[in-house]
Formats: sequence, C-alpha cells, structure tokens
Amino acid sequence: MPGSRYLVLALDRGRELTALRDHRVEMYLSCGAYLHMLLEAMRIAGWGASHVAWNEDGRSDWLLPAALPEEWLPLAAVRVSPTSPEERARLVELARVAGRRITNRAPYLNEAPPAALLESTVP
Repeated sequence: MPGSRYLVLALDRGRELTALRDHRVEMYLSCGAYLHMLLEAMRIAGWGASHVAWNEDGRSDWLLPAALPEEWLPLAAVRVSPTSPEERARLVELARVAGRRITNRAPYLNEAPPAALLESTVP
C-alpha cells in the first residue's frame, strides 16, 4: 500500500511488575488499551490501520530482524496507511477519554506475597 508505515507495540520487560501474575495481566491490558487509543488517534489524524498482527505466542524473536532493544517483547505489529482527514474533530473527544485513563503506579515489593494471603478468601 503506498505510503504505508509499520508500528510495533512492545512491552519493556525491564519495567514489568513480577511480584504477582495479575501485574503482568494488568500490563498487557494497559498496552492493549494504549494501542487502541493510539490507533484511534492516528485514524483521526489521517492514518488508518490496515492490518494488525499479534504475537500470540509471546516469542521474543517474533519480529526478527527488527532492531528492537533486547529487553522489549513485541506484542503487536500494525501496518498504517494515510487516510482521508474527515474525522479529525473526534480527536477532542478521544483526548477527553484518554485523559480520564488511570493506571495504578503505587509502590510495590518485587516479591510475591505470602502464599496464605493469596489462598485466603475475601469475606
């Protein structure tokens, strides 16, 4: 496709929270939400995604020979191409929604909590 570019969404394993499995899930969800908002903003700015490929196996070598830092895990590759700029007015609404997005960046210990705590039931 003329004018196409490729975008790679990657997870920086150096910033990954590993104490709980849920932290990893939260990071993947956060990356997916970011990609969704980014692609929507790009579409409004005149760049449409024509193909999204997901790294479903979690392989580090999925995009070789792409020049990615060693600690990055590619999650998705997207082909974007220029589109008509008819929807730029929606960028204001997207900025409002993106501004309300909140992630938990509270301090944490880099170790798992005691097994008894994980196995306890919530009253």
